[in-house]
Amino acid sequence: MSNTNLSTNLNKKLLIGIIGGIGSVAIIVTVLLFSPFDMIINENQSNDIDVSTQSENPIVAEINDEVIRLNHVEEIVETYLAQGQRLSKSAALDRIVVETLLLDEAEIRGIEISLQDAEEQLESNYRQNGLTEEQFSQRLEQLGTTYEKTLEMYRDQLIINDLLTEELSGTDITVSDQEAQIFYEQNIQAIKSQLGNATVFEDVSPQIKSTIQQQKQQQFVSEFIEELRDDAMIFTYKDRL
Repeated sequence: MSNTNLSTNLNKKLLIGIIGGIGSVAIIVTVLLFSPFDMIINENQSNDIDVSTQSENPIVAEINDEVIRLNHVEEIVETYLAQGQRLSKSAALDRIVVETLLLDEAEIRGIEISLQDAEEQLESNYRQNGLTEEQFSQRLEQLGTTYEKTLEMYRDQLIINDLLTEELSGTDITVSDQEAQIFYEQNIQAIKSQLGNATVFEDVSPQIKSTIQQQKQQQFVSEFIEELRDDAMIFTYKDRL
């Protein structure tokens, strides 16, 4: 990836992150899972798979030997709607497929997290945000979900985090002073408008490097997901959504 393209591809949110002084940020699972991926449909074999269009809860995707049904997709859409976010069924299905691929790879590598360990981390998380267990459960109820479902989803995210951390550990993703300088020069007006005209490169260099590194990590993980997808047998039936 060229320095120019890297700088251009950094979106407004990442630029805001620089201006806000965000330091080193770990890969966030939701960012990775919520990127659209075009699923592979093997037309030659689809006729051999029993997927009834008459069912009230039809199969909408098959990943190797696992099936995804419509109600799973609708649950994801409803969860986001309860948070004031709109998500199409097609996008929700794509994200479920990606998550399934990552969880399958984690299982192959023997990456496991017990529900008990996940619950301890989840409890620590919501208590750090000043919530009691009762308050947390009430908020989940307002979002139309349950503590049990949330815990399972949280464990899945922790497992995926461990998988991605393992995958990234073997890479040497660095950002040079030259890359950071180029980004600074190409975004100097936006940076100075937020931090003042006296802002120089040295003032924001660490934040710029951190943001570019995060972008490189996300690109690496996107390529990793593409490899998993290429190795899998995936069928999607979006006409049933």
